[in-house]
Amino acid sequence: MSSYSNVRHRSGGNRSFVCRDLRDSRLRHSRNTVQPIGRPLKETSCMLTIRSQTADLQRGWNRRDVLQLALGGAAGLFAPRVPASWAQAAAPAGKAKACILIYLYGGPSHLDIWDLKPEAPAEIRGEFKPIATRVPGIQLCEHLPKLAERAERLAILRSLTHDSPAHGSACHQMLTGHPAATQGEIAPTPDDAPHPGAVLARSVASPAVPVFASLPWKIATQINLIPGQDAGFLGRSLDPVWIQYDDQEGKRFLLPEPGKLATAMAIDKESEETRDRYGRNVFGQSLLLARRLVESGVRFVTVYWPDRRDEKALNYNGARQPVSVPMWDTHGSGTGDTANFPSLKNRLLPPLDLASSSLIDDLVATGRFDETLLVWTGEFGRTPRVQGDGRGHYSKCFSSMLAGGGIRGGIIHGASDATGSTPVRDPVSPGDLMATIYHLLGFAPDAKLTDRKGQERLLFPGQVVKGLLA
Repeated sequence: MSSYSNVRHRSGGNRSFVCRDLRDSRLRHSRNTVQPIGRPLKETSCMLTIRSQTADLQRGWNRRDVLQLALGGAAGLFAPRVPASWAQAAAPAGKAKACILIYLYGGPSHLDIWDLKPEAPAEIRGEFKPIATRVPGIQLCEHLPKLAERAERLAILRSLTHDSPAHGSACHQMLTGHPAATQGEIAPTPDDAPHPGAVLARSVASPAVPVFASLPWKIATQINLIPGQDAGFLGRSLDPVWIQYDDQEGKRFLLPEPGKLATAMAIDKESEETRDRYGRNVFGQSLLLARRLVESGVRFVTVYWPDRRDEKALNYNGARQPVSVPMWDTHGSGTGDTANFPSLKNRLLPPLDLASSSLIDDLVATGRFDETLLVWTGEFGRTPRVQGDGRGHYSKCFSSMLAGGGIRGGIIHGASDATGSTPVRDPVSPGDLMATIYHLLGFAPDAKLTDRKGQERLLFPGQVVKGLLA
């Protein structure tokens, strides 16, 4: 079962993003919160307003929640240390000059999005129908019509597999490529493997802007922050710049340093039509901001799908209380009020389709598509068999999607069996997917990292998936 974060929620008002440098913060853990303690921050700001709506995606964190979860460190990204042993991978130059990782936290259902089984029994195939795309032989869910029109630019990966069906350890594996030291709903540790954005940041000696940024807030369970979102054993100085979404107060970006990044964050400078194309919700505006960050020189941006805030949702014990629900964790109405098919149809797939298609279109229009790697993934899929009105965690077989930056579009890589239960062709591990990302960013397969204990580790946690490459 899932674990959801206990939170306070206040609805209404305009929304904004917050970027803070908390590199001097220490963490004090209480039962269900994480509180940063540090010196006052030097901030600059620029205004941002997002129209208030009632949709779940619009429910962001209030200012107190933002400050409790803002853990990122920015200043270290402006002067990362590059040891001599890192020279073989320094200043990588691959087909992808930048990467936007779109993380669908909670576990998106492969059977209802990318790998539908229309010939399977009803308890397997579910309620959705596949639709044809611009590429013969490739079908997607009926609720992704815009992405279906852009299928010639997409690679659908249908054979991902690992052995960790818990959010914490699964996220660590998908965000770093490495299995966690222990399984379950684990907390981050200083010995965790690093996020690829931190590895890239370490390889750039004197960046003009931060190399690694994440938004709109950290993902967490009821018990812990999710591991894999930061620099791990590379050290806090290489943690991402965290651009936090301020739901109630501020209505602005708070920047640790003025300069090019301040201009990038001023998404209110975009036309109303452009902002509407991405969707007037947290996810849509986050993808728009990710595009602007990449245009300003940020090399790696992770966009985490925002949680749904609810005063009356069911927690993982079946009791009603204020919770933060991972939107893609569609167990059913008995847990988090996340019935699988209504949630996908009404809350998840339409904004995913709209914002992702707009991001692709804009990157193509500006000539950046072929040099910007796009990756859509979660930590696992959902059970092949419908369980009540939901689907449970399932890591033995699931799907992801890639585009741009060295990826061969218009293809399906790998295949699952008739029920989406196991890969039957070209199985891909999280390590293989991460090795492919590193390869496209220009890292050498023999590059090594040194952990806190002085032990060398190979950077690539798996084999490059050559079938995905252009």
